[in-house]
Amino acid sequence: TREASNGGGMTPTSRQEASLAVADFNEFLKTLKKPASHEIVTRLKGFIDECLVANEPSQPNRRSTTENQAAIEKFYTEMSSKLSSSPVFKGLSSEQTAFALDSIEKYIMTRLHRTLFSPVDTEDETKDIELQRLMKQLRWIEPTHLDFQLGKTTPEIKKLIENAQRELMQIDTRRAPQDKVLCIVRCSKCIFDILHAVSDGPAGADDFLPALIYVVIQGMPTRLYSNIQYIIRFGNNMRVSSGESSYYFTNLVCAVAFIQNINAESLHMTQDDFDGYKASSQFLASPPENVCVDENDGSQDDPLTLLDLALQPDGLNLPDESREIEDANGVPDLAEFIPIKTMKASIQEMIDLSTKHEELRQRALSIQAEVEAFRKSLASEVQEILEKTASRNQTQQNIHSYESSL
Repeated sequence: TREASNGGGMTPTSRQEASLAVADFNEFLKTLKKPASHEIVTRLKGFIDECLVANEPSQPNRRSTTENQAAIEKFYTEMSSKLSSSPVFKGLSSEQTAFALDSIEKYIMTRLHRTLFSPVDTEDETKDIELQRLMKQLRWIEPTHLDFQLGKTTPEIKKLIENAQRELMQIDTRRAPQDKVLCIVRCSKCIFDILHAVSDGPAGADDFLPALIYVVIQGMPTRLYSNIQYIIRFGNNMRVSSGESSYYFTNLVCAVAFIQNINAESLHMTQDDFDGYKASSQFLASPPENVCVDENDGSQDDPLTLLDLALQPDGLNLPDESREIEDANGVPDLAEFIPIKTMKASIQEMIDLSTKHEELRQRALSIQAEVEAFRKSLASEVQEILEKTASRNQTQQNIHSYESSL
């Protein structure tokens, strides 16, 4: 199983993979320095400049997101053709060619990330805010609500959950779509480790999506909707349409769609219980503080510099009030964190109030039904009296007519 890191945001597994990625990418950059690669380098720089200019806010005909997506897809196709004819890259195996294309994607998308991420002509930012609000409201959800069993949360399981959440949070710190996808892959493998640990056997694929939904809700990853759309729009299609990474990415898309459309029925709850739990969510304001990530504000444009920075872990950023209750490993004891201590009691109070409200509502409905029944009964009696009166009047009228005819 993967071990949690006490220091920075990256797990030992992801840190090792990142080190290998940096080494491979460095080799690619060295290849670009060769004179024979001049044409490819010139085209790379030209395309980046072209995209930056076309997306300047001052441009009267600024490119739309759809146009940017089409331009980048066309560029990937063009680069694939250039690599096959370049004297430096000619004769590469399919895997080597795929790596070269991945490196080109990493290079251009690191440079263009700030320009193309969460574009102003989309609803990405609005969707991010709404998704974050929903996850905040749903953090009371337990694995049983999602039809999978987590069992007793042992220290090992807790570390694996934190690792999975950490990998999800890493997505937003990465610039290239492929690096974001790798975070999703690592998160997914952590989840399979969790399922394996709780079942003492092979992890079932049927439990993977519910477990992923649970990890997403509890982790509350930042700008998740925008990150997914960024991968779809500007990532290498091979990564999101086939293979292992495609399976994990598709499940994450499904998890987000489930959260966006979640309701009482999908959690096998009554509507009143669902509404009551959501109302209590104000006491679950933020994700666990001991799940931290490596921050990178994107101020550097050089992709090599960005990758180097990705290997430097940040310290554990804890709120001031929790620093005094860190354990020997520097991890805060959330059970002693004051808002957490009062949370359960507050939630129970909200549930009790919700129960009383429901009892009053049912009583009001009963009284309303009784009043309605009385109204109908009274109306029926009045109608019966009117009919009898009308019949009596008709009889008297007939008698009067008969007497007048004599």
